[in-house]
Amino acid sequence: AALLAGRAALKCGAGKVYVGLLEASLVVDPLQPELMLRTADSVLRMPDLGALAIGPGLGDSADAAEYLDWALE
Repeated sequence: AALLAGRAALKCGAGKVYVGLLEASLVVDPLQPELMLRTADSVLRMPDLGALAIGPGLGDSADAAEYLDWALE
């Protein structure tokens, strides 16, 4: 779901799209290699995010809740 959200952002004209993943299982998206896949914490540490979408594929684990709290601060 996170990859689908990132792909949709690219299709809508977003310039740089970072996809933060809870598990760094992918290095590159084979369908949209211009997506920049990172860990969720590295995306949340970026200083100049213009927009942030949280939720697609997040799940309900303790880590997911922690990242959501961090993003909402």
